[in-house]
Amino acid sequence: MSITEINLIKKIEVFFRLVQKNENVLDALSKSGIVIPNKLLTLLIK
Repeated sequence: MSITEINLIKKIEVFFRLVQKNENVLDALSKSGIVIPNKLLTLLIK
């Protein structure tokens, strides 16, 4: 596994941990450092 893949897995783990603690999904995304393009974000929020 490359360093990029390992970093992504770590970010996803942090994200799911925050969501399990009833953290707001958008807050969890920004805290875990996962970057989602704005267009995709708008689709997810609707």
